[in-house]
Amino acid sequence: MDNFEFCKEHYFFEINRKHQLTNALALPIGLLTVIGGILAYYLKHLVYSGGIVPVLYSALVVVALYFVGKTVYYLICSYHDYTYSYIATPDELLDYHKNLIQHHANNISQADDDLHDYVLEQYSKKASINTWNNDSKSEYLHEANTNLIYSLILILLISAPYFYLNNHDSEKVYKVELTNNEILQLKR
Repeated sequence: MDNFEFCKEHYFFEINRKHQLTNALALPIGLLTVIGGILAYYLKHLVYSGGIVPVLYSALVVVALYFVGKTVYYLICSYHDYTYSYIATPDELLDYHKNLIQHHANNISQADDDLHDYVLEQYSKKASINTWNNDSKSEYLHEANTNLIYSLILILLISAPYFYLNNHDSEKVYKVELTNNEILQLKR
């Protein structure tokens, strides 16, 4: 494989990789939405009483919020502020080739060689810039997914004290109101 083909393929590989990385954001964002909803529910039922289980429950919610925040941060970093670089348009390349022909006094062979070298250089430079962008995006996406996994684990851990507190709370007071003093008779 010559340099031209290698640089060309690498350039298009990085363009495709850009789209794959952007599409890879959908699943973490969807999971983050679900986790955020669950955490909002848990926050609504946060217990402010003493005891080890309420303290554990509250601490787990706070830690889960921390990892959700980190996930949001890394997802934003993996999507925002990337400037991809593209080779010249066909019209620009044609104009460049026409200028080369005029520069080389109608020596089309030399103009073709110079155009080939120019496009090779463009593929190389643009592919390098896009590789750096995609590598950076990929690292941030990996960090986001790692923190998302921690958040999921914490959601599962929070559920144990939550269910314990809601099923074993002896301090709950139930209000019962009698509205009808008649005795109901069962029909047989």
